[in-house]
Amino acid sequence: MVSQILWLGVKDVFTQIAKDVVGHASDHGTFVLTLRSC
Repeated sequence: MVSQILWLGVKDVFTQIAKDVVGHASDHGTFVLTLRSC
């Protein structure tokens, strides 16, 4: 139960970070570079 809640929280955080990264990358046109550096 607790692990499920933690996993959902972590997933939400990662989703938010991913959205921010994609948003910033597309703004600057460095989306491909961002993907390659991961």
